[in-house]
Amino acid sequence: MKISLSSVVAVSLAALGIGFAVSAMGAKAAGKKELVQWSLADLKWKDVPNTPGLQQVDAYKKGAMQCLFTRFPKGTEVPMHTHTNDIAGVVVAGTFGSTDEGGNGKTQAVGGFQIIPGGLKHSTKCTAEADCVVFSCLPGAFDLKVAKAAGGKKE
Repeated sequence: MKISLSSVVAVSLAALGIGFAVSAMGAKAAGKKELVQWSLADLKWKDVPNTPGLQQVDAYKKGAMQCLFTRFPKGTEVPMHTHTNDIAGVVVAGTFGSTDEGGNGKTQAVGGFQIIPGGLKHSTKCTAEADCVVFSCLPGAFDLKVAKAAGGKKE
């Protein structure tokens, strides 16, 4: 039986194509995309280190970017502080907001949105009526650094 070069090339290309298709299908199955949903009642809260009363739940993380829910007990007031990264957040429960050193800012009801630039000194407040929950996203890890007053003492 005589096999031509064109037959060998055709079979090789077909086998290569099938190999790529099977490999792609396997990769797609391994990286299966799923819809993720939950309600506030489903969240498993964890205490935030060094911030008494604050709790968080990681909602999404991809690379350095993360989104999270943060719960502040009613009446919480966090003194002047900064975060390394910008934080964009939406109030999903309670009345919550931030104020910068110049007094700019206000508390907002559910649906209120704010962006806090990384490094901006600000305070945050959850009013006394109900616990506050904020959904926020940032391009890196969440941190909170208490600001120092003019005399070098923490505020």
